[in-house]
Amino acid sequence: MRQRKIKTADACDITGYRRDELNYVLRDVPAYTLASRTSKTSREFTPLDLLTLCVVYTLDRKYGLRLKAIAQIFDQLRQVLAQPRSVNEGARLVISIDPPSVTYVDYPRSVEAGVVVEMHDIFSRVDYFCCAFKIEGQPFQSNLAFGPSLIATGNVRSSGK
Repeated sequence: MRQRKIKTADACDITGYRRDELNYVLRDVPAYTLASRTSKTSREFTPLDLLTLCVVYTLDRKYGLRLKAIAQIFDQLRQVLAQPRSVNEGARLVISIDPPSVTYVDYPRSVEAGVVVEMHDIFSRVDYFCCAFKIEGQPFQSNLAFGPSLIATGNVRSSGK
């Protein structure tokens, strides 16, 4: 059974961007401009991409950050979201642009400076979509493609005389 691919239309439904807005965002974020496609195939996304783009949408629309400022923290944002974490209703990201930093916080706390993004709704949307279509993220360690083989059970003697 082939796993369903996450296409641009799916990313638009999950993040809230329209197709032209999403293309504009992808053009301004260095991680996606470096991975620009040369063939005419449609772009595919991972569950991590969906999480990251949902946070970008929140920073862009709700807090009014410019895409150039978001691009400065984008790599850190992906790293923080890629880390394994326990399920928590109070999960938040604390994001600072000057100096650029992204911190995952799993309990409410006071923040001295920065933008606080609540992650409960974002995790719910992405998890619901991925569970509905049985989409799994990249495994941390993939299986090696070794087939069955024979193993010598006795002592192997050299034939040198």
